Amino acid sequence: MNPEEKRPTIFINGFISSDVADTAPEWILGKGAINVPQLAEWLEQNKDLANEKGYINYTVKRSKNTGKRFVEVDTFKIKPKEDIQIQPDFAELLEGQPF
Repeated sequence: MNPEEKRPTIFINGFISSDVADTAPEWILGKGAINVPQLAEWLEQNKDLANEKGYINYTVKRSKNTGKRFVEVDTFKIKPKEDIQIQPDFAELLEGQPF
């Protein structure tokens, strides 16, 4: 995907992320809530988003407009590297080199 292209946002219904209080201990990084019926329904409807190990990756973000946190499916996939073809003239330069 071209970096300028924006992937569609897929919100996870029933999975809520909240800010922690400023007075929370430093080892508390976040908090949230799960609405079991909503999340179960969402998971059932979105099984196809799971990877080969059965996981759906997510990212917690903050809205630019409202400042509220939200949970979004992370749809990023690593693209396999394409075979690199070495130009014949460059290959000849490398011939006999120790690397």
